[in-house]
Amino acid sequence: MIGRCFKALASVICAFIGVQSARNWRYDSERGSATVFVIAGILMTIIFLAGIYGLVQVVMIYVQYRG
Repeated sequence: MIGRCFKALASVICAFIGVQSARNWRYDSERGSATVFVIAGILMTIIFLAGIYGLVQVVMIYVQYRG
């Protein structure tokens, strides 16, 4: 079960950045659980948005000290 979750997470990461192959996508859609992929997708979206938010905060602090 843990291995399947990590495989789903890796697949979502590849799809998220646009490097998922059509063959892997077909394999995942045929054999993977939709629930696992939805949860992994939501998790990746939250991580992505938190990363963007953190980057903006760092830039804003930098701009305030330089300004």
